[in-house]
Amino acid sequence: QDILDPPEDCFRIRMIITLLQTCGHYFDRGSSKRKLDKFLIYFQRYVLSKGSIPLDIEFDIQ
Repeated sequence: QDILDPPEDCFRIRMIITLLQTCGHYFDRGSSKRKLDKFLIYFQRYVLSKGSIPLDIEFDIQ
């Protein structure tokens, strides 16, 4: 069990969602878009590794 990032703690997910909602539109073309696409793959992997996440976060992700 990881004490720095416990499975039930979703703070990092909420933080990334807020950042993407705030400035995600700046990454809509070129190399920035490719980097964001690659990051989103890792973010999805991280979210799936958390197991059960709250419904409000699920709605924000969709």
